[in-house]
Amino acid sequence: MKRVEAEMNQSIGEMEKEMEDYEEEKKALESISTRAVELEAEVLSLQEDLNASLAGVEEVAELKEELLLVGEGREVGRV
Repeated sequence: MKRVEAEMNQSIGEMEKEMEDYEEEKKALESISTRAVELEAEVLSLQEDLNASLAGVEEVAELKEELLLVGEGREVGRV
């Protein structure tokens, strides 16, 4: 009887150890998941910044083209 009880206690101890291991793994996965969400938000913010910058570059290019055209018109008027 004591042998069976000892085996059961050992089995319970092993199960408790496995549960502790699973809890640690769960915490690690939760941490990774949280960081992934943070990184996704950061990527979205960076994409928005990039799009705004690209729009600004396009606007500057258009203004430059307009200035060049105005400048060429003035030069033609001088000749």
